[in-house]
Amino acid sequence: MDIEQITFHETKKLICEIIGYQPKEDFHLIPNDIFLIIQESGVTLRNIPIRGWHTFEYGDNELSLEVILSETKLNLTLTSPLIIITDDCFKEKKAYKISSKDLFEFSEDVYYELHGMDLLQPFDLIFIQPETNTICMIHHDGFLFEY
Repeated sequence: MDIEQITFHETKKLICEIIGYQPKEDFHLIPNDIFLIIQESGVTLRNIPIRGWHTFEYGDNELSLEVILSETKLNLTLTSPLIIITDDCFKEKKAYKISSKDLFEFSEDVYYELHGMDLLQPFDLIFIQPETNTICMIHHDGFLFEY
């Protein structure tokens, strides 16, 4: 599997291209900020509660990234790029760029090798798929937002 990294600057540019809006001020690559610039652009997003998140957050059960993302517009059979932003990306200010079809391999094997933990944590997690113009965000409070 090929893994690249792209700068946060490039990632923000992609987000603005997808939503067709350039905010007046810089923003952080966190769900709250992205949610606000999408609202500024005139689009209302709904937050979808992730069933079982709070017990997952306290370590009482497991959640599957595959199940969570199955309800989204992400097409994970494509070979086109998928950009992933996790809390660990902030150290180098670079997001991961992989083939969309490799997400679950990345999630289950590679991310653990790189960071010593599973990709799905009770933290923010952002997926950007330029080919489908999709931005999918898992908020640390257990909500899924999608553009």
